Amino acid sequence: MFHSKLALDAEINSTKYVGEVMFEHLIAKYQSELLHLAMSYLNDYQLAQDCVQEIFIKAYKKIDPDKDQAALRKWLKICTVNRCKSILRSAFWRRMVFWEHDRIKSVSAATRDEYPKLDDTGVLDKVMRLPIKYREVIVLHYYQDMTLQDISVVLKISHEAAKSRLRRAKEQLKVMLEGDNWNE
Repeated sequence: MFHSKLALDAEINSTKYVGEVMFEHLIAKYQSELLHLAMSYLNDYQLAQDCVQEIFIKAYKKIDPDKDQAALRKWLKICTVNRCKSILRSAFWRRMVFWEHDRIKSVSAATRDEYPKLDDTGVLDKVMRLPIKYREVIVLHYYQDMTLQDISVVLKISHEAAKSRLRRAKEQLKVMLEGDNWNE
């Protein structure tokens, strides 16, 4: 059953679904968005799917039907970012990076499928090569349409730090793109 995001918002807000029905709506509404976010951190489709699944399990256990949709969306993104960072700090990830060094450096096929227009231009590959602290602000701002204020909350940094990271990320991206004769 296909519902638009606006229809889902209206249903969730007007009738205060609880339990499984609300959970199904949340998955339908946010799964793709959270998967994109996790992919931007992990660059591994299966790992990103596992991460998002864990977030939805957490949401199912702690869901508050009275929670505002904007607050819920922000909470889901914060949980996703924190879980991705936890995975990146884990011993499992360090071993995987050691053994799969070449695969991690390039953008995976699943990521290319998620952002086909960017893949044709080479921008996505450059974004994924940025250091994580710059990549995350680019992804959150341009791909997840988050404001700098929301980014600062999700990343637990000041508004000015978010603004500075975004500026530096754009500068690094510009240098990378110019290095490939982007304008020619």
